Amino acid sequence: MPRDDVIEMGKHIDSSFKRGVAKVVILNYLRKQKAHPYAILTALKRIPSPIMKDLSKSDVYNLISSLENDGFITARVMLSGAKAKKVYSVTAKGTKVARGARRVLLGHVIAMKKLLKEEFHE
Repeated sequence: MPRDDVIEMGKHIDSSFKRGVAKVVILNYLRKQKAHPYAILTALKRIPSPIMKDLSKSDVYNLISSLENDGFITARVMLSGAKAKKVYSVTAKGTKVARGARRVLLGHVIAMKKLLKEEFHE
């Protein structure tokens, strides 16, 4: 495989992985409390992880939109002074998925750690 193709594949895998992890984090955050997008972004930025630090405002809005379209979260419009804000909460389907996704993600981390240890004989 040519080097440029390998680099492009790496970027795609990295992007997909980051999106998946961020979705799991958002779902689990919303399991604990309802929140509007800016509060979600702020909470994600506080997590000491390069994955969360790299998220932009538009990334978070796209992830929220995807989670809502999949039926994992739902929005309610709340009035805050003169402003209307969408406040998101996790659905029953989202709660079930969040629990399962955490287990799957942890399983992948353990498997990758084992694979890398075997591959590099560490």
